[in-house]
Amino acid sequence: MNILVVCQHYWPENFRITDICRGFAESGVEVDVLCGLPNYPKGEWFEGYRYAGPRRQQHEGAQLFRAGEVPRRGNTAVRIFLNYVSWPVFALFSLPRLHGRRYDAVFCYETSPVLMMMPAIVYAKLHRVPLCTYVLDLWPENLYSVLPVKSRALRAAAQALRGTLTERERQSARDTRLVTTLCFSLSLLVTILLI
Repeated sequence: MNILVVCQHYWPENFRITDICRGFAESGVEVDVLCGLPNYPKGEWFEGYRYAGPRRQQHEGAQLFRAGEVPRRGNTAVRIFLNYVSWPVFALFSLPRLHGRRYDAVFCYETSPVLMMMPAIVYAKLHRVPLCTYVLDLWPENLYSVLPVKSRALRAAAQALRGTLTERERQSARDTRLVTTLCFSLSLLVTILLI
């Protein structure tokens, strides 16, 4: 089985998705990861990284395809917003780098924001493969806890975006039973890793 994992944050940043992908690889699953350049939580590039890359790496059995992003530098509201918006856009433009690779499923490890699902949804739809999303933050509620969004219009837009993206994911999920099997396997794996 070949899986495309889509997540903004990945090794050397400290997120569980790295452990999950290692578990996939150890069980014989071929794993490619579309992720960002490491700069979380301080917003500074990790040692050995800069905007120019490296853009392709291998780590613990997974092939990494890194897309650009605006770093969170200073963790101001503006920089966090730019980080939230930039990675999904750059990741969409990075999808052609996966040309010629075949996946049986797409797994989106969604921390925040909900926009992170966009490249996963687009890839899954274009290639007609199932999509499973593991949502870690409620959105737009998490947006309001990080950024002081007072405008009713902006709150309505965020709510509408969430509804649109999650409905597209639901439609993808209806297309195949593999999504249910994959999600159950992932839940089981996460539970085992956490014990």
